[in-house]
Amino acid sequence: MSRSKTDLKPKIYIKEKMADIEFELRKLNELIEEQEPCLKTTEDDMTSGCQHENLETQGSSKICMDCGTILMKDFSYEKEWRYYGVHDTKHANDPNRCNFRKHVCRNIDKDVEKLGINAKIRNTANDIYKEVTQNKIYRGNTRKGIIFACVYHAYKINSLPHSCEQLITIFEINQKTALKGLKFVNLNLPIHSNIRNETIDIPHLIKETMQNFSATPVQVGQVLELYRQLENRSSLLNRSRPQSVACGVVKYFILQKNPDFSNEYIRQKIKLSELTLSRIVKEISNIVAKNNILI
Repeated sequence: MSRSKTDLKPKIYIKEKMADIEFELRKLNELIEEQEPCLKTTEDDMTSGCQHENLETQGSSKICMDCGTILMKDFSYEKEWRYYGVHDTKHANDPNRCNFRKHVCRNIDKDVEKLGINAKIRNTANDIYKEVTQNKIYRGNTRKGIIFACVYHAYKINSLPHSCEQLITIFEINQKTALKGLKFVNLNLPIHSNIRNETIDIPHLIKETMQNFSATPVQVGQVLELYRQLENRSSLLNRSRPQSVACGVVKYFILQKNPDFSNEYIRQKIKLSELTLSRIVKEISNIVAKNNILI
């Protein structure tokens, strides 16, 4: 299929413009070459016979007013800004940014002192923080996530496990920041660290979850007994996160005792995805039916 004449016009126009530009450049180079002999003068030619007696200081340079030679130029190493105190209209504060930090904070005391965390947990978390950060400075959400993870592991070490959801609420961070902090700590812990082998206590998480439903001690005891009968009876439950297992057991118990509770109400209280809860509850139902477990 042949191209129309209208399709060729833009290309012809561009070629013509390029040719004009090349022609102008050649003419410009010719003019420069013609004037170069007049412009090429050495410093000796310019300063021959000049004793540089008529000097004048302009700024930081000393210039000979007879021949125009710059004899000396002083470089200033002072700050390139000025601050005129409270009457300065340009800077609200002193813009001096060239000083070292007066104090480098390498612990987490100030970050957690207002969160109601006891001294024993703070000290343990501080030791973990120093171990994983190696005296490096982290700021913003990265620092918050790392501190969250250190406190989370500190509670486990001291046999006072808290769920991630509970600590996320205390620290007022989102789940993404919390997960990044946990990942950072796990990657930077020593290979043989005891923290890697610490697992959170599922019965404790069950008690914590039941508090969201204002459960009585008798009801909490019934759920714990149910979990005791389910323990180590399913590879799926063994592989699942402790928080997921605890929430699944609680939901199964509630639906068995009071089917009128809606899934949406339970999910809002537990704050776990419906897909995860459904999978755990289905597995628990199969185990109960298979082993004739009484609730």
